[in-house]
Amino acid sequence: MDLDDLLPAEKPDRSAIDSNLQEIGAAQFALEKSAIDNSLNMRDALTPVQRQKLQQMMTQRDPMPGGPVSAPRGPQGGGRGGRGATPPPNAQGQTTPKQ
Repeated sequence: MDLDDLLPAEKPDRSAIDSNLQEIGAAQFALEKSAIDNSLNMRDALTPVQRQKLQQMMTQRDPMPGGPVSAPRGPQGGGRGGRGATPPPNAQGQTTPKQ
């Protein structure tokens, strides 16, 4: 949100923008590292048979609505639960109204 405030300024503070981008990059890195560490720890805790069963279950499930595959990414895109996510269509193919 700080970046959103810095960019439209008449004379943007480039050092503040760079600093903010570094903070964002560090947070994204920490998030990805945590997700990978969690995945590796889970894999280590499972037997080979359990890992195979989990892999089968993962390939057979439906993609999650609003996940990275089904929604655009970016400032206004859905992505991983970002702002502006479009609700999934209902049974008749219409989107459900936001509440």
